[in-house]
Amino acid sequence: MSINTANIDIPETMCRLESEMNQKELRTKPLGVYRLYWKDGGMSVASVGALYDGRRWFAPANWTSKWAEGIASTNWRLVEKMELIEEWQYDAGSGLSPA
Repeated sequence: MSINTANIDIPETMCRLESEMNQKELRTKPLGVYRLYWKDGGMSVASVGALYDGRRWFAPANWTSKWAEGIASTNWRLVEKMELIEEWQYDAGSGLSPA
């Protein structure tokens, strides 16, 4: 499902992603749940996590696939903007929990 974001007031706290945004910059973003606004229009709610080497991945809740492979992505060039909904922190002893 796509929505037209042209008439939506986007908060100043929203992060703007440039096409050149690299993993170094993304590593400063907390793990959690975000609204991702796509360059080709529309929006998704997505989990944002970290790979073993710190690179960030995203997994939109509305992406579907016949196979589970390919649902999570590191192709941030698709993303126009991201807005944090809820931050999560990782503790090796207890796992993920709300910040």
